[in-house]
Amino acid sequence: DISSSATNAATFQVLAPVFTPSDSQFGIVEENEQSNAGFTDSNEFTFTAEVTAPSLSLVSITNSTATYDANQANDGDVVRLNLTANEDLLTPVVTIFGSPATVTDAGDADEATWDATYTIHGTDAEGIVPFTIDYQDLAGNTGTQVTTINAGGNVNVDRTAPNVVNASVNIDPIRNPDVGSQLELLITFDGAMNTDTDPTITFPAEDPTNTLTFSNGSWIDNMNYTAFFDIVNANEDVEDVDVSISNVPDAAGNIVNTFLSADLFSIRMLAPTPVLSTTAGDPTNNPMKPVVINFGEPVIAFAIGDVT
Repeated sequence: DISSSATNAATFQVLAPVFTPSDSQFGIVEENEQSNAGFTDSNEFTFTAEVTAPSLSLVSITNSTATYDANQANDGDVVRLNLTANEDLLTPVVTIFGSPATVTDAGDADEATWDATYTIHGTDAEGIVPFTIDYQDLAGNTGTQVTTINAGGNVNVDRTAPNVVNASVNIDPIRNPDVGSQLELLITFDGAMNTDTDPTITFPAEDPTNTLTFSNGSWIDNMNYTAFFDIVNANEDVEDVDVSISNVPDAAGNIVNTFLSADLFSIRMLAPTPVLSTTAGDPTNNPMKPVVINFGEPVIAFAIGDVT
């Protein structure tokens, strides 16, 4: 409503669904004090129509409640999508696993950055977290739906317990010459583990702890762990020692299935006790009497000169 005879200016907001870029002219009906209506030349008035679709310059996803690996998730974890547009947006519509996510402004000075959160449930499938983002700018222009990230890594839902695939030692059997060195137990898992946690290693049947004392353990990488045991001479033999491995989580927090490696190694610190026998008759007139020496275990550096 322009009621003064002076020069007046007015601002008009025109939505893209109504006009196209070619609609840059429109008419103004004016009425003087005598109510004589007139039509102003439309060429005197121009405007710019906002018809450019917005786009998302950054889309990333993370497990915002992760205590170890933000790219792995399990039930109860909260997945967060972060998105940044090239202009201010109306509140985006976001789904994660097909369900509506909670969408909030990122809390800065504009409306171009947004967060969307979703809590993982037991019915959500394992694997890469799927999502959709639909969005419009303030003029109502619709951007292309986004279903992939363009920064960082995806979040993977994993509920599967890991397994130990192999356990091996560097010495078997352990003998007197090994005193002062270390037994190295190498454990290999079938997936990425939480390397902030050491596995629990026990000997559930035979007890080698008089000879072996745990020294330390370390992760070679996220799938291989080595435990070191100091070796002393406890003057004992312990045959076929079983080793149990348990209580370590993978990167998503799943606890490893308990693994038993049966008869992994033996300890032979006692001196062998030879038993002599012969196949010759008694008495015999054979001047060469064959003698069999049974040591009961493998020996080294034995020579006939050791028999007196």
